[in-house]
Amino acid sequence: MKKIALHLLLWPIFSLMFIYGVFPKCTDYLPVASCTNKVAQDPDEIVVQFNSKVTDEAIQQVMGRLKLVKKRTSYKPGKFTVFKNNDPLNSLENIISQLKKEPFISRVEKNYLAYKAMSPNDKFFSPLQWNFKRIGVERAWDRSTGASVIVAVLDTGIKQSLEDLSNTHFVAGYDFINHDNDPTDDEGHGSHVCGTIAQSTNNHLGVAGIAYHSIIMPLKVLDSDGCGRYTQIADGIYWAVDHGAQIINMSFSGMNNQGFLKEAIDYAWSHGALLVCAAGNNKSGVPEWPAAYQNCISVSSSAGNDRPASYSNFGSTIDLCAPGGDTGDFNNDQYEDMILQNAFTSSGDGYYFFAGTSMSAAHVSGVAALVYSVNPVFSNTLVREILEKSAEDIGAPGKDSYFGYGMVDAYGAVKLAEKYSRQIFKRQPGGKNMEHRKSSQNYSM
Repeated sequence: MKKIALHLLLWPIFSLMFIYGVFPKCTDYLPVASCTNKVAQDPDEIVVQFNSKVTDEAIQQVMGRLKLVKKRTSYKPGKFTVFKNNDPLNSLENIISQLKKEPFISRVEKNYLAYKAMSPNDKFFSPLQWNFKRIGVERAWDRSTGASVIVAVLDTGIKQSLEDLSNTHFVAGYDFINHDNDPTDDEGHGSHVCGTIAQSTNNHLGVAGIAYHSIIMPLKVLDSDGCGRYTQIADGIYWAVDHGAQIINMSFSGMNNQGFLKEAIDYAWSHGALLVCAAGNNKSGVPEWPAAYQNCISVSSSAGNDRPASYSNFGSTIDLCAPGGDTGDFNNDQYEDMILQNAFTSSGDGYYFFAGTSMSAAHVSGVAALVYSVNPVFSNTLVREILEKSAEDIGAPGKDSYFGYGMVDAYGAVKLAEKYSRQIFKRQPGGKNMEHRKSSQNYSM
């Protein structure tokens, strides 16, 4: 398989170097939301949550007075309504201040933006999935391949026609950017993330995925520039939970904490979903969202030498780390160390090398699927505990600000999951298993 992959990888290496050389940088502020120019919020949108006593007449009166135009409501009825400011002479801050005085409004906020956690603008290459070997995936496959676990990938969508996704299992998803049932990737990022989780494996083609028998739910919440509004992300989370996702991968981040997003996160956690998020690529200790929420697993990136990746965020909110790729050839194979999957760019379909906390988060989601597959009735609390307790402590002893509890360990996590599963089995009368999805029981050894 490696010889075949090496042959297939020759042309995309060079094309990707050129493509990354012309990628736009998100640095300047523009008066419109654009992911080629990174901004914190949508400049003319606010999000309102009404209480149960509100009347249509009251809404129309206030919104008319403030010249607000209704754009859409949440997929989950009653969660939020998005309005556009149609008065160029009135600021969002002033409108929000006035709306907060209304007794029938429970919450009002700006509509913030999140961005894909993309790779830094460096050289691109591959040592053929060194990252999987680093976290023990091959040994874990003897015990679990993620069968029947549903992983929602909230991203730019997924291009299911890619050749090395031909044997990957999918369920129906949704496109919250274009509001239709076709969440096809139009950027490339989501397909690469999906590949790390569940690329088709043992098919004599291309590369492998960590949980290659898991089931992917594609949810497009980022547009062709890799940008999405917090409300679109929140809707994607609600959709994923309501349609049976056990794991929700979010390889993007924004700079703002928004109540509507947190409410969606908490809804997912309380309904048994495990949320895995990219910590961000700003080389900063400032928390980014949704990774910084308590009910999310925040994943930082490691380089090929087990040091923090040069771009990776850090800080007290980091829970785990995983390979994300960076410059440097630490395994002496004459290639720098980044993450390889089947994806596409403007040059076409191929096998491309990305680096970033996006890639790291996908590793943790894949390992989480291996754990769930050991015992499908594990709670999200227990799966998170297994991931954290089995992690390899590669930084300062204990939880630290660069690696959290340590490097995710696929083999160690699956072994610990099997041990917990045996304990649960023994505790039940007649050896029968029981539902633990909403349990917070401590299974410390």
